[in-house]
Amino acid sequence: MRTLSIVGAAVLLALSVSNIRAQTGDTAESKKLTVLTFSEPVQLPGKVLPAGKYRFEIADANNAPHAVRVLSEDGQKVVGTFPTIPAEMPQRDLKNQDSLVMFSERPAGQPLAARQWFYPGQSIGQEFLYSKAEATGIAKANHLKVAASDGGKTGRVNENGEFEEAK
Repeated sequence: MRTLSIVGAAVLLALSVSNIRAQTGDTAESKKLTVLTFSEPVQLPGKVLPAGKYRFEIADANNAPHAVRVLSEDGQKVVGTFPTIPAEMPQRDLKNQDSLVMFSERPAGQPLAARQWFYPGQSIGQEFLYSKAEATGIAKANHLKVAASDGGKTGRVNENGEFEEAK
């Protein structure tokens, strides 16, 4: 039931998803450039995005493949660059040409936290790395481990705030 709730929230928040590959050619494809529209605020590591349209892309596919850059709708302002780790969704239908953002629930009055972003037609995506404090709050609300970085180390935080370093 929790999975259906999170997927439902993803559908409601990402009301308008469009790819702009055709508009900008190979660069957009290599950066996985996607435009997402959120109908309410969304939390990313260290930042809350107000409702609106944003460009999501891989920050630098050659040097840092696990960082997502978020820009304003027109691409003129960088909203933030967020560290990520690879995320896998083996059950994803690769024929699906929609971007997918998975969210974690939050306590009432707080924005949903973006957990993972998948580019159209791919089962490997990006999982956002939250600070230990942010990850603990998300983990408590969802009773699951959340990807986090702590003192330069990457791992997962459980609902008790215990950090388990990735191996």
